[in-house]
Amino acid sequence: MTRDIDVIIVGAGFAGLIAARELSSRGIEVLVVEGRDRLGGRTWVDDRLGTRLEMGGTWVHWLSPHVWSEITRYGASIVETGTGIAREMTWLVDGEPRSAPAEEAAPLLDEAMNRLWGESRTYFPYPYADPATYEVPEAVDARSIGDVIDEMHLDEDAYALAEGMMSAMFNAPIHSVGVTQGLRWTAAAGHDWATMFEVSSLYKLVDGTRGLVDAIAADVRGDIRLNVPVAAVERNGQGFAVETRSGERLTARSVILTVPRNAVSAIDIRPALDPGKRQLLDEGCAALGTKVWMKVRGDHTGWSAYADGSLGLSWCGYYGPADGDSMLVGFGPSTELLDVTDLEQVRAVMARWRPELEILECTGHDWVADEFSRQTYLVQRPGQHRGLRALQRPEDGLFLVGSDYASGLGGYISGAIESAYENVPRVMRHLGAERTR
Repeated sequence: MTRDIDVIIVGAGFAGLIAARELSSRGIEVLVVEGRDRLGGRTWVDDRLGTRLEMGGTWVHWLSPHVWSEITRYGASIVETGTGIAREMTWLVDGEPRSAPAEEAAPLLDEAMNRLWGESRTYFPYPYADPATYEVPEAVDARSIGDVIDEMHLDEDAYALAEGMMSAMFNAPIHSVGVTQGLRWTAAAGHDWATMFEVSSLYKLVDGTRGLVDAIAADVRGDIRLNVPVAAVERNGQGFAVETRSGERLTARSVILTVPRNAVSAIDIRPALDPGKRQLLDEGCAALGTKVWMKVRGDHTGWSAYADGSLGLSWCGYYGPADGDSMLVGFGPSTELLDVTDLEQVRAVMARWRPELEILECTGHDWVADEFSRQTYLVQRPGQHRGLRALQRPEDGLFLVGSDYASGLGGYISGAIESAYENVPRVMRHLGAERTR
């Protein structure tokens, strides 16, 4: 058994590293343990398809204030990806492809999206306020995105575009996604749908998320241990014991869990978390979808495609050039519908939009099967927003921290950093520590 330290942080993604940096800079002794063999959590840059690809979280923006502060702090740079170029849009209606220039089709999508998210200011006038102050009626929180879109009575083209975009953006079937989630995202983007799309899918870090992760980790004044999966966290009158799968027992005065919601159940927490937390964690979040990278023959600048949740991919679009060819990125609502590493499966799906496309290579990572994730990013189910405050409430020095627990941009890299910032003073109060030493 190790000697007591102040705080054990489980997880070395953005939330865990920011919490470790901020606490250790104030004289708090921290130990970060990470189950994977790398830093970054659900952000991961890997060399595939002849280039460096973001296998997980990718896009950042200056309207995401918490990640932007880190970009500024470390002098990182961003670059626009090809997802912002719109020339041609293809969508499926009753399984048949239709295409139109973006200037003709995009207004159909914009009209539906503006109607869908038009009430963000009504329910979230202050996007980063304490969730306890949000006056979201239960009847609103209980609705899904699909419910709202169904009630719009859109024509078949607009419906197909809206369903494809929303199923992809939320990485889940639209009837399993709480509408409150999108209202929060839109509010944080200035209450504007087009800006929300830009925040979510336009700019990336020039050096990749790994560059920013490494810079933050270098400023942590404490140990970061990789390949240390946690099996159990036990609370007692003296503090906490953290048991690793290898049988090591670590003790601390406080524990920060930066584990995604769907993966918390893999850790034996004793005594059990309060019922409010357990209910939400047992329900799990809705984002059980896919992300696939494809290298495609030829130049397909500005092309994007949309489909309903049954195809395997709900949306795909141009990302950038690739040695004279094109890199596409796509998102689907369920890992059960598509193996993103199976080239023939991916080719079959893409052929539904454009049979002539020559898919040269494809790749991706199954975040749902990943034992340290069990989901992609945070997407709440209908009715779950009202329980967010319960998840954020610490229990005797045990804190749930990360993008899945953020008040504002939950589901984003910025949300992970936001949650860490919010919880650092709470941890210090628990420890009885002064702000600086």
